[in-house]
Amino acid sequence: MSLRLKNAVASALLFAVGAALIQTSLLTPLANAEAGGKVSHSEEAIFMIPFALIFGAVGLVMAAFFPRLFDVQTVAPRVPLQQRGRAYQASIALGLLLIMGLGFALRSWFLGRLLKLGYH
Repeated sequence: MSLRLKNAVASALLFAVGAALIQTSLLTPLANAEAGGKVSHSEEAIFMIPFALIFGAVGLVMAAFFPRLFDVQTVAPRVPLQQRGRAYQASIALGLLLIMGLGFALRSWFLGRLLKLGYH
């Protein structure tokens, strides 16, 4: 199995995990709340949804459109993050802050919906 195919499969699985987390951590508890039943949810799972969806989608795009990244002969040696430029480090930090912000926004939306349905 080629490195490109392994990346595509892993990315598709990660994206599927994100979709499954949406169903089990958001949609099912909201449906239970609307029906007046018991609601249980995992805040950690809610924060993992943006991570899984974004990295799954990015991995699929990378596997589909950038095959040279997976050619072992042309890949440059890995450089530690500390030796990378400030702009690269800042882009990594901003990306992580974006994902965390999306997770917080999703959690806030979910808890707001539960409050509107009368759950505290």
